[in-house]
Amino acid sequence: MKNTFDAGEARLAQCALGRGGIYGNIYHVEDGVETMEFLHRQENYADVPLPDLILLDLNLPRKDGREVLAEVKEDPELRLIPVVVLSTSETEQDVAETYRLHANASSSSR
Repeated sequence: MKNTFDAGEARLAQCALGRGGIYGNIYHVEDGVETMEFLHRQENYADVPLPDLILLDLNLPRKDGREVLAEVKEDPELRLIPVVVLSTSETEQDVAETYRLHANASSSSR
């Protein structure tokens, strides 16, 4: 069973957003630690802009998507960025937890 939103799915998301008239750059990172480096513009991401939208995989390696979501929503610079949580999980508990952590939307990729 596949657990993470990969680069191919990132390209599909970009195409889907484009079909909906939403254009822009999509940046893809591999895990939760790298996600936070990106959002805080650290390391290789010093020159990237803050995103207008975060598509967040719930099952990220190294740092779980729930942890990333909690950190994003606790950070005054990041908390207003809408977060859409993507997951293969369909359990009510996972969906409820993402909303409790202030996700703006949750979607199962099943």
